[in-house]
Amino acid sequence: MSAKPAVSGRNSRNIVGARVCKARASHRDCLTQDQLAGRLAVLGLPLDRGTIAKIEVGLRCVYDYEIPVLAQALGVDVRWLLGVSPAAGQRINRPK
Repeated sequence: MSAKPAVSGRNSRNIVGARVCKARASHRDCLTQDQLAGRLAVLGLPLDRGTIAKIEVGLRCVYDYEIPVLAQALGVDVRWLLGVSPAAGQRINRPK
C-alpha cells in the first residue's frame, strides 16, 4: 500500500489515517498493515488489514476508543496521532 493517505476525488473522513500511515512507515521495523493488525488484536482491538488500509486512505473514520489503542500499538503519543502535537511521531513506550 502506498504511503500516500489521500484518496483521489474524495475528502478524507479523518486526520488520524495519515498519521497512522506515517507512524507505521517510520517505525523502526517498518510495520506492515498486517503486523499492525496483529498488535492491535493483542491489545484487544480487532481491526484487520483491510480496515487499517481504509483508515489510512480516509475511507473509514477512526472511533474515539480506537485512538489510544492505535497510539499504543504504534508507539506514538495520542496527541500526535490526533494532530494536536506538532512533534513528528515522537516514540513513547515502544510495544514489544
